[in-house]
Amino acid sequence: MKKWLLYVIITIFTITIPACALIKRENKAENMNVPPPTNSQITQQIQAASNPHSQTPTEKKLTQIIVKRGNDVFPFNPLTLKESGIILDVRDLLWVALRGGAGIQPEVKQVESKELDKDLKNGDKMKDVFCSVRLIYEPYRPKQGINDLAHKDLIIYINPDNVNDAYFGIQNPDNQTKWDLYYLPGYGQWLKKEVDLLLRLHTGL
Repeated sequence: MKKWLLYVIITIFTITIPACALIKRENKAENMNVPPPTNSQITQQIQAASNPHSQTPTEKKLTQIIVKRGNDVFPFNPLTLKESGIILDVRDLLWVALRGGAGIQPEVKQVESKELDKDLKNGDKMKDVFCSVRLIYEPYRPKQGINDLAHKDLIIYINPDNVNDAYFGIQNPDNQTKWDLYYLPGYGQWLKKEVDLLLRLHTGL
């Protein structure tokens, strides 16, 4: 009886040990065939995880950027300005304007598109003294639990009545004739320099 059990045990070990070794070799070979991530891939993964502005296209889609200086209009594809700080600057202003700080008071003025257009047309008459940047989005509504503001377009422009200051506008995605305007004291000259730099780099003007 003991000899019979010993024979069974030896037979089992004879079958299973080579099978386990074969599986281990196959797994090792598969792992060796998977290329390790490159440094650029690792960097992209870190940036995507740490970038508070990163959004999937279905959440927030920027379709065009319109820059004006005086009555000259310069349309840009977002990909053209992907390395420019102007996009992030406007997004940062969206965050700060709602909460206050950086010299901005979170006081909103609701206006119709006609009133906004009137300001922009008055700025056209000021030639190079006036400028604006408009980010054109598809209507964006954050998912439940996301701490963000629903909007369509965003615009920042110099106050035609006081070129040292600026306005920041947020278009209502559900009623696109309505805008929320935030007053940005002291931001006019900053915006002018940003636009001058952007146009010099991307248009040569």
